[in-house]
Amino acid sequence: MENGKILDSQLSMSSYYNKDSRYGEKNGRLNKKDWPPGAQTDSADQSPWFKIDLLQIKYVSGVGIQGYHDGQSWTTSFMVSTSTDGSSWTMYQEIPGTNKVDKQQQIT
Repeated sequence: MENGKILDSQLSMSSYYNKDSRYGEKNGRLNKKDWPPGAQTDSADQSPWFKIDLLQIKYVSGVGIQGYHDGQSWTTSFMVSTSTDGSSWTMYQEIPGTNKVDKQQQIT
């Protein structure tokens, strides 16, 4: 996603910080240097999500995330789910019956 091969039109998210689209999905790429330095959902969003439509079935070998470069905002945990139709979703499970939750650590 960082290299731009996945188009902005393939990205969506549940909400924008302060309902301002400048914090939207197009900013959800790694190593973004300009402002705002990332996508950010609204703080009132109780079930935030970020969706990437790969347009066809693809093998995904990993997920990378990072916080804002100002060190004040970052994701503390996330889950990955997949869908082939955009309606029915399956949570990624490393151990059958247990949803995988990645908990990130702040690195200073």
